[in-house]
Amino acid sequence: MKIKYFILLLFIIAFNFEIYSQAPRGELSYRRYAQPEFSLMVNRTYGDFWFGARAGFNSNIYFGTLEYSTNNDPGNPFKRLVIFDNGDGGGSFLSLLFEYIPINELWGYGVNLNLFEKRAINATSLPESDSLKTYYDFSSALNYIVVSPYARFNFLFPGLHMFTGFDVAINNGQDTKYQKKFVNSGNIEQVQVQNLEGLPISVGFHLGFGYDIFVADIGEKARTRFTPFLSLHLNSSMISDNSSTWSSLQLKLGMSVKIGFDKITYDTIKYDKERIPLPAYIAAVNKNVGAGFEGFRYTTEFASAELKFIEQPQINEEIAGKIETKEIQPEIESRTNIKFNLNEPYRFSFPTSASTDLTSEVRDFIAELSNYLKSNPNFKVTIIGYSDNAGTFQENDERSRLRAEKTRQEFRRNGISNNIISITWRGSLGNIVPNTTEEGRRQNRRVEIIITR
Repeated sequence: MKIKYFILLLFIIAFNFEIYSQAPRGELSYRRYAQPEFSLMVNRTYGDFWFGARAGFNSNIYFGTLEYSTNNDPGNPFKRLVIFDNGDGGGSFLSLLFEYIPINELWGYGVNLNLFEKRAINATSLPESDSLKTYYDFSSALNYIVVSPYARFNFLFPGLHMFTGFDVAINNGQDTKYQKKFVNSGNIEQVQVQNLEGLPISVGFHLGFGYDIFVADIGEKARTRFTPFLSLHLNSSMISDNSSTWSSLQLKLGMSVKIGFDKITYDTIKYDKERIPLPAYIAAVNKNVGAGFEGFRYTTEFASAELKFIEQPQINEEIAGKIETKEIQPEIESRTNIKFNLNEPYRFSFPTSASTDLTSEVRDFIAELSNYLKSNPNFKVTIIGYSDNAGTFQENDERSRLRAEKTRQEFRRNGISNNIISITWRGSLGNIVPNTTEEGRRQNRRVEIIITR
């Protein structure tokens, strides 16, 4: 009756978790390489099939009645039948496994094939009522091949799951002996090897819990998991000698190692050099202030895509002597003879870490640049906001956004259309100097205005 209530409880738990539970997807997306105009997007999710092995230890409690004959020779006058009513023992196991775990599904299925499972038995009989106080110690190491099909239920927390199924154990070896002990002017022990004859197929039920832990990516084609698990097994009678009924309750603790091949799809997308790549987590150590989180760092995914083609100059004639060279920057000139350099960031800092209002210097620059842009609509403006590291990541990100946005609004007040203005912000990333001094932080909390064609 108690088993029925236990099974009913399991169904109630499964029903309550159904709408919240599913196998994790394991989604990964990244760009593998770029061509002049296109790049390849790789999209990966977990596959449905997993293969691997598992190993661990078991602890056993035996109950029922074990009627053990001290001699299997029917004509032996010294043959005795000894009764044991309980016992215990340890053991170990090593198995192969196969799992089918469809992503986004509530249930999965699998099978374990225990190629080696050792179950030790230690039991002691009650003393006999003779003058020698005779009793017997029974010990056996039984080896099994066990097949365990099971169903797996995925909980809300990714990787956490419950599994339940059946065990079919077939004996393939034993090492059995008993010790007769009695007192006769001292403690006396007699050890004799006497194998069991009735070792039937044992059938059982198990229930357990496991947790999948991602370990490694293998060649960008497959992934590996470690799965620690704990399971409880109830097995039918393992020994039938002399009408014995010797059942066991078994606790297993172990670790699985599984590999699964991903589902992979590819997508060709047009390269967008304006795209801001996903941030990477960056930690830094400063000997003065210790370890800290510097924020996120933006990196160029395909640096080669930013390269410009420069024609190789041809040598027509060699002239002896030293020639002075000077780097020429492209310049544009406003009506007031103020020259602007193309593709060069104009940086304007802010007085405090929390300030986002534009200074008069920035406003004057925007006013002059706006006058030129009205006469030359082929030019565009890129605005990038930054902050120092004096704040949380959210605070620094918001400050840099406000600095970029207020700069754009100032261009709008000067009559410049949003069509030629693009803005972005990068929080505490893109430092031009370390944030270790107040002067360094002042230079880093800035807005950059870049003139492009």
